[in-house]
This record gives sequence, C-alpha cells and structure tokens, in this order.
Amino acid sequence: MKQALLVVNPAAGAGQGEKRASQLAEELHRLDITTRIAVTEPHEADSLREAICGAEVVIADGGDGTLNAVAHAILTSSAYQPQRPVIGFLPTGTGNVAIRAFRLPSRPRDVAALAAAGTTRTIDVGLVVRDGEVGAVFLLWAGVGIDASLIDAVARRRSRYRGWRLLAQYVSEGLKMAFDYRFPTIVVTSREATGAFGAVAIANVGKLIFGTISRAADPSDGQVDLIATLPRTRAGWPAGARAGRRDR
Repeated sequence: MKQALLVVNPAAGAGQGEKRASQLAEELHRLDITTRIAVTEPHEADSLREAICGAEVVIADGGDGTLNAVAHAILTSSAYQPQRPVIGFLPTGTGNVAIRAFRLPSRPRDVAALAAAGTTRTIDVGLVVRDGEVGAVFLLWAGVGIDASLIDAVARRRSRYRGWRLLAQYVSEGLKMAFDYRFPTIVVTSREATGAFGAVAIANVGKLIFGTISRAADPSDGQVDLIATLPRTRAGWPAGARAGRRDR
C-alpha cells in the first residue's frame, strides 16, 4: 500500500491548512493510500526531515514557502537516497504561484487522485550554494537586490498578516522602497549577462499569480532564466526592469 505524508503548515490559510489536510486524508484513504499528517512550521528543518523519512509521497499543505521547505528537506538530506519521495502540493497559502506555474490541481479530491494515479512531472530545482554547501533550494525563483529586500521586509511582519492583508503589505513595503531603497552593486558572471547590475532574479518559472517574471522560463527544460537590470538608481530602475538582460 502506498504511503503518503501530509506536511501541514498550521499558519497557512488563516488556519485552514489542517482542515484541508483532513479532507485530503479522507480522499487518500478512500483511494487506499495510507496517510500520516505532520503539523510543522516550514523553518523547522530537522523535524521536517525526520517526518518525511520513509514516505513515498510527500504533500505540502500550505503556500509556496511550505512547498519549497519540503523540497529543501528532501534535497539536502542523504536519508532519502537513492529514491527520493514524490512531492505533491495542496495550496492553502496566500499566493500559491506553484499552482499556475506547474499546472497543479487545487482541490483535495483532485490532489488525491493525482497521488493515486502516480502521475509525476519532473521539474528543475535551483540550488543556492554557500561555502561549498547547499544553503537553500528554490522551485520558483530567487532574487538578489530589490526583490529580495521586499520579500525580507514583508517576512518580518508575516505573522501578523494573512490573505489580502499580506498582499496589501507587499504594496505598502514596495511604496516605501520607491523612496528609500539604495541599489547595491551586484556582480554577475554568466555566459552572456556578465557585469555589474542593480537587481538580479533567477527564474525557474514564467507565470506568476499576476503577470510573468520571464516569458521564456520553463520549469522542465533543465535551465533557469537570469534577469539582470542595469540601473542602480530608483529613477532608472522601472525602465531598466522592462529591458532587463536575460540569459538562459
């Protein structure tokens, strides 16, 4: 009998994660899939790795951050070699970009059916290496500069905001940065976009909830897109962002 683990972020969806996990567990049981539920915060890496060990299918129940945390736990542990578990996603977060980017179902019944069918899709994963060790992984994109600063500023207040309030916080912090952000000099070395830039993003996916980060990005092509913008001033950045150099 197939073994599945539901990794539930209790903070996702204003507490809806555990409710949706119960619904999914019922659907999986109906399809003869044995299910365990682990309620854990995404940043609790050690407990996450321990919970995942032994599962054939691991379904992240939360937002994009929870999905990324599950991928990080699996990819940075040797305990799952040589056969790593398959990762699934039950979206209960605010953005849930992965649903659109990877063309995944969102209803518990459909997620369970996909797990039972064993249908999989291989996607690329980005690795952030520091001092020779993998410090982080990303499934969607990674930013350096203004993008990273915006996410960091909002993350400091995440515990106080959910849903539309969290989206409003992004807008609020973005407006603040329009007046006080100081662009660093980011040195990039790649096949084409080599030099000093004001902001850099590495995209594995193109589609976001609203718009795209890179029209050419394909999460299954073995490549990532590098979007590097030249201006290092607030006045020049909007135009530079539209004309950012891209290197696959």
